[in-house]
Amino acid sequence: MSKKLWSALLSFALTLSLVAPAAGAAPSERQIELNNPLSAEEARQIKDMLKQRAKLAEFPALDQSLQKSAGGPTKVIVELSTEPVALAKGLSSIQGQSFSSSAEAKVEAQVQLEQRTFIRSLNTKNITHEISDQYSYAFNGVSMEIDGSKVEALLDIPGVLGVYPDLEVTVGPKGEVNPYMKDTGPFIGAPDVWDLGYTGKGIKVGVIDTGIDYAHPVLKDAYKGGYDFVDKDNDPYETTPLDWENDPSNPPQVDDRGSTYWTDHGTHVAGTIGARDAGEYGVVGIAPEADIYAYRVLGPYGSGYSSWVLGGIDRSVQDGMDVINLSLGNSRNDPDYVTSVALNNAALAGVTPVVASGNTGPNRWTVGSPGRRLFRLR
Repeated sequence: MSKKLWSALLSFALTLSLVAPAAGAAPSERQIELNNPLSAEEARQIKDMLKQRAKLAEFPALDQSLQKSAGGPTKVIVELSTEPVALAKGLSSIQGQSFSSSAEAKVEAQVQLEQRTFIRSLNTKNITHEISDQYSYAFNGVSMEIDGSKVEALLDIPGVLGVYPDLEVTVGPKGEVNPYMKDTGPFIGAPDVWDLGYTGKGIKVGVIDTGIDYAHPVLKDAYKGGYDFVDKDNDPYETTPLDWENDPSNPPQVDDRGSTYWTDHGTHVAGTIGARDAGEYGVVGIAPEADIYAYRVLGPYGSGYSSWVLGGIDRSVQDGMDVINLSLGNSRNDPDYVTSVALNNAALAGVTPVVASGNTGPNRWTVGSPGRRLFRLR
């Protein structure tokens, strides 16, 4: 009950933030008994998702933007057929079955075996490649760079479900809105919930964003760890003005979108969620006793790649987050895109994703991935 309550509160509060938009075996159309109290719509969505996976096993998908690709370095994300850990766990739960740590380890081993087999096939077919990352929990696949003329050849490798572009992901540049963060909690009635004993204690929230200033007075006690997918290390700190000064490429302070080289978006989001009562401004988060984990997937100018976001989702599921927040997006309005698929799997495993709808509405088809997905709280 408390997780659902916090998810609803966090979802509402974060709309106030400044946001933009067997190994190798082909998955058959699984016949599952839905023992959990799912709604008819949820049951239909899950069965449709499994039908889609079975269809892709027979007819792998090549994203339209990659069809007839010319030569040259091309960043792609490849989805493979073995169910990732989160999907296997979710389907077990739906069927009323337990999912032990040994079952988790077995699924992870199967996924990793399929990935090794896929990489060996690349070598056998003389497809020059550079693997950027591998995913096992919320998604089964790899991100890599290959020559564009070789993209279609990936579909001939056993176990491949689809090949997708590694799209740019951003947070929106700052506009004219200047939110008064100390008023956010009272505005949505959070103090009334605190009085009931719901302060976020024991809840792990993953902020998948630009990193956070974990030394900030209101966040230093809330911050518990994370990972940086931009610099590939364990220090998910924001991009700073000092980083800009030390960048040998002499980049501009502000890019064409109006975003500064240095970032603070993730810190803003983390503060909205879990700021502790400290400092002179009286800012308190919606869940002031929640544990905050930062996954830095956007670098300078608040920009990054889907492969980094996918890494953040995957790692947050592996780390046991209860809630994950993504106040970011790309231009792809597609529930079948890789980040949408990963969030669906995370949700099935019991993680509550809170996702931005973006700032480009109110017209139709303006919600980008990962906000455009089947199971969402946005």
